[in-house]
This record gives sequence, C-alpha cells and structure tokens, in this order.
Amino acid sequence: FRFMAMGVERMTMQIFNRGGNLVYEETGKEPKWDGTNNGIRVPNGIYVYRLQILEEKGYSYTKVGTIMLL
Repeated sequence: FRFMAMGVERMTMQIFNRGGNLVYEETGKEPKWDGTNNGIRVPNGIYVYRLQILEEKGYSYTKVGTIMLL
C-alpha cells in the first residue's frame, strides 16, 4: 500500500489493526507498507491508515481511511 502525491516534503504513514494497535509506521516522501509487521505477514482483514502530510509549501493535513488486506 502506497500513497503518492506531488509537492510533498514528508509523510508519516501509520497502519493500525482492528484492535487499534499500531502495526506499521514509516516517515518519508513516499512511505509504503508491504502487509507485514516486523517482517511477519499480518492476517488478512481491514486495517486503518493515517497519513500525516507536510507539503513543500508548508501546509500540513491528515488523511484517514481503511484498506482491506487480502
């Protein structure tokens, strides 16, 4: 799972399981998640993502949504 956007200085991607536990976090220009937690595949299901985005022009915002891992 990857979120890409133009004009981004930095993004922090967090992935949470149904219990609300953090299973993944990465900060960079194009963070991506391969469906693992510490190198171990996580179970199929619905996960919540939170992206904290800082644009090159200084604007910041947060996007939240769900993804289904199959």
